[in-house]
Amino acid sequence: MVFFAPSAGWFRVCRQVSFSGRCFLDTYSLALEVQRIASINLQASARLWRLAQSVF
Repeated sequence: MVFFAPSAGWFRVCRQVSFSGRCFLDTYSLALEVQRIASINLQASARLWRLAQSVF
């Protein structure tokens, strides 16, 4: 779940993960996290593609 909460004039972006939450104090921090996750997903996809090619 993602929600936005105003905090001292800035919008804090929080994501609920299990029992802990992670908050990003600015859009730059949020963008870095999105980029990191996208990079991990791309690497995993590349590994799966190589695995599929080796099987067939």
